[in-house]
Amino acid sequence: MLRPLIPFLGLALIAQQPAPPAQTAPAQAPDLAGTWGGSAKLPNGQSLGLSVTFKGGGKEPLTGTFDVPDQGVKGFALGDIAVEGRKLRFAVPGIPGGLAFAGELGADGRTWTGNGTQGGVTFPSTLTRGQTVVATPNPVEQRFTKKEVMIPMRDGVKLFTSIYLPKDASKPRPILLMRTPYGVGPYGAEAYRRGVGPSPLFQDQGYIVAYQDVRGRFMSEGDFEDVRPGNPAKGPRDIDESTDTWDTVEWLVKNLEANNGKVGQWGISYPGHYAAQALVDAHPALVAVSPQAPMMDLWTGDDSYHNGAFQLAANFSFFTFFNPVREKPTAENPRPIQIPTRDGYRWFLEQGPIGNLEKALEGRGTIWRDYIA
Repeated sequence: MLRPLIPFLGLALIAQQPAPPAQTAPAQAPDLAGTWGGSAKLPNGQSLGLSVTFKGGGKEPLTGTFDVPDQGVKGFALGDIAVEGRKLRFAVPGIPGGLAFAGELGADGRTWTGNGTQGGVTFPSTLTRGQTVVATPNPVEQRFTKKEVMIPMRDGVKLFTSIYLPKDASKPRPILLMRTPYGVGPYGAEAYRRGVGPSPLFQDQGYIVAYQDVRGRFMSEGDFEDVRPGNPAKGPRDIDESTDTWDTVEWLVKNLEANNGKVGQWGISYPGHYAAQALVDAHPALVAVSPQAPMMDLWTGDDSYHNGAFQLAANFSFFTFFNPVREKPTAENPRPIQIPTRDGYRWFLEQGPIGNLEKALEGRGTIWRDYIA
């Protein structure tokens, strides 16, 4: 700690004791009440507008809501709000994948600069007091027509598929397909994604893009099975992920106008697993497949185990927002389960034996039971 400067040499000569250190007042927590708007810089290079509205503070509990106008996200409650001096953090538990922000207030007292995180991905983010964020024109809605269909599988089950068709139908175009257990929203023929395809490059080149809820998830019929194994001895009405993909590709090339008869499939993580499954007994129209970081070997691949060691925190947190059980097809995300602490290590110790954790999952433990059996 620097001591005060001594302006006159004479004062220094007569001082009997060293001057006491200067006392720095603790940083006062800023007043957060009001709306803060800004943006997040996404890994694909796109900028996404977002805003946070805080209420309370001082003697009142601090609460807040989170909006992303371009994604139709409005009024999601904040959780775990903490202000320490000029540092702020909060979470948005209602966002699938667990969204959080941590940042520091600039010298002007008006802008928080930090990072957002969601599903292990980090992206630079800013929030400025009083900045208004509104939805921007949607380039997908301007260039594509959306349709939603139920595609029949060979066993009679129908799978929900959201399709984006380029408005420019002057030439036949290839089809890009992604199959996912995480939902293909936004749902509704008038509700459009902000981007389609693996990257903006594919969107700009005008591919037909199809997204499908896999069997038993969200708006698709049937029963979900985690990492459904391939069936090498299938009869005419037997199914696995390979047949569901085959039947989907068959329907797409026969029913979508202005397609050129060629289909490519991509996916990352779990959707990457479905892309890899598509390679087995592949439909002849499926000419390109890109499984990116696919979930494949749960024993060594870090999805459930690390070389055989069970990853407790990662697996448990996954099922706080992924519910494998549903009563009927739905477009709604399951309500995330909140763990009332940031100290996960202590919380797991307090639960006792691993078998006790199923109660905290509130009925979502069907796959969890298989993991710990």
